[in-house]
Amino acid sequence: MLSVLPLGYAMYKATYLMLLRYEVSQGQIRYYSGVFNPRADFLEIYRIKDFETSQPFVLRLLGIMHFSMTTSDKSHPVFRMEGIPKSNIADTIRQLVEQARLDKRVYEVD
Repeated sequence: MLSVLPLGYAMYKATYLMLLRYEVSQGQIRYYSGVFNPRADFLEIYRIKDFETSQPFVLRLLGIMHFSMTTSDKSHPVFRMEGIPKSNIADTIRQLVEQARLDKRVYEVD
């Protein structure tokens, strides 16, 4: 009976990861998640301050990675893209942030 709980959690987590979706565009990142209560979140590109990638051993075997961004957004001070395919997303995001800040004339002051 106790083995049903871990199996149920594993099935839920696998379903959650399959339904997780990120869309990166010129102006924002859209994040869709949820199994029972789907939700959509949006992050303006120009609000991204810093980012990092991580790829622990297990993720390396699967060819996926995590991508974390520090932002000035109140609802998402740290925005994390989990389980995305290994890519050069850091370079793409950097270029999009620079272009969005130029277009909107946004400057970061610390």
